[in-house]
Amino acid sequence: MLRNVADFVRGLVFGLVVGGSAGVLLAPAPGDETQSVLEERLEAARQAFHEGRAQAEKDLVDYFEETKQPASGGGTTTGW
Repeated sequence: MLRNVADFVRGLVFGLVVGGSAGVLLAPAPGDETQSVLEERLEAARQAFHEGRAQAEKDLVDYFEETKQPASGGGTTTGW
C-alpha cells in the first residue's frame, strides 16, 4: 500500500514537471495570460497534493492501528 502511494506521488510530481515545462514552451498566449493559467494550475496541483497526502496519512494511521490490535485465537501464529 505504501509503495502505491509513493508511486502515485512520484508520478504526480513527474507529470507536473513535464506538463508544466511543455506548457511554458508551447504556450500560444502572452506572458501575463500564461502566468495566470500556470498559477491556477499550480494551485490545483497543490490542492491535489494536500488531499493525497491527507489520504496517505489516514491510510498509515489506519494501518498502524490495525497492527496494534492483538491477534485473535490466543498464542502465536506462524501464518502456516
